[in-house]
Amino acid sequence: MNKYRVRLFSVFVVCMILVFCVLGLFSQQLFETSDQRKAEEHIEKEAKYLASLLDAGNLNDQANEKIIKDAGGALDVSASVIDTDGKVLYGSNGRAADSQKVQALVSGHEGILSTTDNKLYYGLSLRSEGEKTGYVLLSASGKSDGLKGELWGMLTASLCTAFIVIVYFYSSMTSRYKRSIESATNVATELSKGNYDARTYGGYIRRSDKLGHAMNSLAIDLMEMTRTQEMQRDRLLTVIENIGSGLIMIDGRGFINLVNRSYAKQFHINPNHMLRRLYHDAFEHEEVIQLVEDIFMTETKKCKLLRLPIKIERRYFEVDGVPIMGPDDEWKGIVLVFHDMTETKKLEQMRKDFVANVSHELKTPITSIKG
Repeated sequence: MNKYRVRLFSVFVVCMILVFCVLGLFSQQLFETSDQRKAEEHIEKEAKYLASLLDAGNLNDQANEKIIKDAGGALDVSASVIDTDGKVLYGSNGRAADSQKVQALVSGHEGILSTTDNKLYYGLSLRSEGEKTGYVLLSASGKSDGLKGELWGMLTASLCTAFIVIVYFYSSMTSRYKRSIESATNVATELSKGNYDARTYGGYIRRSDKLGHAMNSLAIDLMEMTRTQEMQRDRLLTVIENIGSGLIMIDGRGFINLVNRSYAKQFHINPNHMLRRLYHDAFEHEEVIQLVEDIFMTETKKCKLLRLPIKIERRYFEVDGVPIMGPDDEWKGIVLVFHDMTETKKLEQMRKDFVANVSHELKTPITSIKG
């Protein structure tokens, strides 16, 4: 049970780790997408705000340059003002600007220009009285590392907390089920050994109580069946042991399984010397062995009167051999019943002798009278 529990717990932990990894990757992608979208919206607002502050009609004004430099420090962006020919007039970092982005902006591409190298570029045209006078180019970090770290920290803490809680409840539930299953297993083991007094006691978990009740009901039913079977067996053995005729039961393989008291008394033998032995080794009389073999061969009932020597006398037995057949005509064995006919034979012989003597005595005077 412990090995099974360890394997189950290992599989559960591996599955939980895989689920959390997939959830973490999905959450990371979701956070990055959301962060990127917010950064784009933020830089767009900043670009429009700067464009509203600048004097588009006079881009070379010192006031415009001051606004750009102040915006670079206040808004945490890099801003540059570019004329219509693509020349950088000034910027928060001097006249430095990405030439490719400047060329794209002059070519008419406004809005989000690029998000490469972890940088977000946004370009917006400046107009005065409906005429394009220049461009403003902003660049900022495309991802917020601080926010990303905080989100990952919160996600990790949440997943770890959830993992600990799930493992705790899993361990608690498996412990309850383990106690219930082990209790039921112990009862089943005791029942297999014949101890029908074994019982399991529930209370660990409600659903597992059904298993305990079922095991207890099974134990009670088995106890009642065993008691009934033992009573019937005792009654049958009592009848078999106390009938006046000898009785022997032979199974389908030829081994003797039962010898009653009357047979042992009739043949002056110890029943234990015949039990679990083959019939041709256990019987001393060839006539009985031949009768058993005939029944095995023909599978029919046989009845014979046998004169068998027992110690210093010869006794007459009427032996009935009956084959035992199962419900589907399956061969189960033979039952032999030995009826002691010795006294009957003696009475019959006495009757014959008496009749012969009487006839002889009656014939003698009649012959004398006739003579």
